[in-house]
Amino acid sequence: MIVLIMNTFANTPEDKKSKFQEQFTRITKTPELLAKLCSDIQKVGMPDYYPSYMILHGIGAFTGNPHEGALLKDFDAPKVWTELQKTISTARYEV
Repeated sequence: MIVLIMNTFANTPEDKKSKFQEQFTRITKTPELLAKLCSDIQKVGMPDYYPSYMILHGIGAFTGNPHEGALLKDFDAPKVWTELQKTISTARYEV
């Protein structure tokens, strides 16, 4: 997750990162705004794509076929999606 955040904001000027962080903090600390954000995310729904951008950042990208064994065999995506939605309000990420 850290690498994804770093890459997303790598070319963003510091003043814009700061403004984004301020708004993100405001949203996550305001129950009504956080509820709206969560509702919007639920409408978009659970991701259903192959996460190659994440897999290619793993150690397998340097030691062999990064896609071989990259996904957990018995991964319960709907369960994890539900758990993430329950815990996101307590997570804090710095830009």
